[in-house]
Amino acid sequence: MQESQPGARWHVERKKIERVYMRLSQLHSREAILGLAIGGEIHLTIARYIYARGGDEEKAWKSLSHTLRWRSQFGEAHGRPNLTVDDIMRFTIKDEKMKAIRRCHPYGWQGYDKEGRLVYMVRAGQINTNSLKYEISESDAEICHVQAMEFQNKVLLKPEGSPPDLRRLNGVTVICDMFGLNIHHVWPLVYKLLKKISKLDQDNYPENLARMFVINAPLVFYLMWRILVPHLDLRTRGKVSVFSNSQDHIPALLEIMDMSDIPRCIGGTSVKDAMYWEGGFANSQQHSSHISMDEYIEHHIRLNGRTRVSLSDSRGLAMVYGCENTELPSNPTPRRRFTPSNLTGSTPRSFQNAADTPGECG
Repeated sequence: MQESQPGARWHVERKKIERVYMRLSQLHSREAILGLAIGGEIHLTIARYIYARGGDEEKAWKSLSHTLRWRSQFGEAHGRPNLTVDDIMRFTIKDEKMKAIRRCHPYGWQGYDKEGRLVYMVRAGQINTNSLKYEISESDAEICHVQAMEFQNKVLLKPEGSPPDLRRLNGVTVICDMFGLNIHHVWPLVYKLLKKISKLDQDNYPENLARMFVINAPLVFYLMWRILVPHLDLRTRGKVSVFSNSQDHIPALLEIMDMSDIPRCIGGTSVKDAMYWEGGFANSQQHSSHISMDEYIEHHIRLNGRTRVSLSDSRGLAMVYGCENTELPSNPTPRRRFTPSNLTGSTPRSFQNAADTPGECG
């Protein structure tokens, strides 16, 4: 499903995209600019920035320049001056640290919806605030978030088919399950982290969100929402739908997903990764998308050498590369590529599942 011109889906003129690209190329290398490309489509990525800045070319150019600087200097804020965002898919996080992050913050990519958009789900109400407080630093969380965003943008959002189906570039559908949220989640560190990551995404990954469904929202959620909403732009706020009562969200989700695609723990019949969603994350069980991401990173390491630095290493260890003078391939093929067939089965919008009776979250 090809569009008539680059940027048409964001109502951005081709000439605007080309002018911004030419200005960027005068100050930044081609490799750095292409490193921004979501799904390998640099023109559509620039269109996102222009649209997010209200069509203002000057603001979009400044925002893109800021993002390119942030990508090249990313490691400096984390005591790792040689770490760039372009290198982050070669960055190895110690197994125990990664397991702690995934154990306290259950999330995963579930497939694609009826519109071809990637579906990301997080059980925010099951976040383990004790682990977050004692096992994971703010730097840990930010590095892991950026690594996940780069995997999503470079692999999961890459259009496939001939001609390529560009619907994947329309943004991500997010399901945020608040079942279990309580006053302990309203904690200064959690708020600070959410605020920081929200700003990071709006500055460096604009127009990533297509729709967000906040489900099973208790009263305490509205307290958190009142704190967070001033830090979200108006367009982002308009993409969020909140459902408080159990099952109220099902009609809304059925507009973009079949019942057999909706995970069992939130009222659907899909059992894809059901063991993980229904408590397995607390015992360090991995979501299938986590396994695929880890394999993809290992593929980069085999090709290009390892960037191994322990998170939360107070000694500030230097980068150690296994190979020198190597560059990342533009379109690498991992040992087990994370394609729609791995993620969703035979069709782009369907999820691997077996029919089962709905169960309760918990």
